Amino acid sequence: MALLAFAADVVTEGTVLGADRTRTPDEVTRVLGPDFGENRRDDVMWRDYGLVEFFWERRSRHAPWTGTHFSVQVHRLDRADPGLVEEAIEKRYGVLTGARLRFDDLRASVDGRGGALREVPEASPGCRVYRHSGSQASVVVMDDGYVWSISAP
Repeated sequence: MALLAFAADVVTEGTVLGADRTRTPDEVTRVLGPDFGENRRDDVMWRDYGLVEFFWERRSRHAPWTGTHFSVQVHRLDRADPGLVEEAIEKRYGVLTGARLRFDDLRASVDGRGGALREVPEASPGCRVYRHSGSQASVVVMDDGYVWSISAP
């Protein structure tokens, strides 16, 4: 399953196609492509590429951007929106839209690769959060057992 392979890679590697939070905005755009929505203030910026969002901050208007985290909005995939998934991701993994990802399947795949997903305390009702012991990526799982999102520090 394409979605399972993609999600397991993100969780175990803590990257999206090799891009992690340390990448600059230009570097992420070279990986994911130029089609994104951008929200920017003097000290924070985030880019929404469709499925993936990257976040940066800086100390002043003239300082360079420093990455803080990224998130993969897995819940968006159950809609079959054309153009939602970045072309580079589809080129590597295939079609991801129109699918849902069960946490039990992701956990089994991740466990088979090394490292473990351990539940962490979370204040949000209706979901559970798990963190990968190696990459420190977090997986938000709704009470129905489906993955909502994956993020990496």
